[in-house]
Amino acid sequence: MATYLDAPVAITEEEQLVAELELLGVHYLSRQTDYQATQVRPPDVLITDLLRQPSARVRCALIAVLLIHPELSTAVPAALKCLAATESVMLKCFYTAAMLLQRQYADRLRPFIVKNWRWLPDLFSQELGLSE
Repeated sequence: MATYLDAPVAITEEEQLVAELELLGVHYLSRQTDYQATQVRPPDVLITDLLRQPSARVRCALIAVLLIHPELSTAVPAALKCLAATESVMLKCFYTAAMLLQRQYADRLRPFIVKNWRWLPDLFSQELGLSE
């Protein structure tokens, strides 16, 4: 006799994203299944999909992704083209948070990101009214 435990579990978009984030080195998000991603979606799609998640814990993971993989900053302009106005503001805020955190904690971050280290360019601080 089959039980509810035997029923297949649907893999949500959030679960897929969290599994992909693990491939990128972001391991702090809890998972609901043992689903394992085998590849990560293209950077601009990853950025837009993260921002469109209903869960703040997943949306905010974009900051960690940018800190671990600053090379993904090149995909931000393409992602912006696909986002609604409120999502664009959120991306600009998250990106700027990552850029400022990187500058503040560069000495601590650099040893973990030796291969892909690069400075996140300041793309939005002036637009957001954060210029020095």
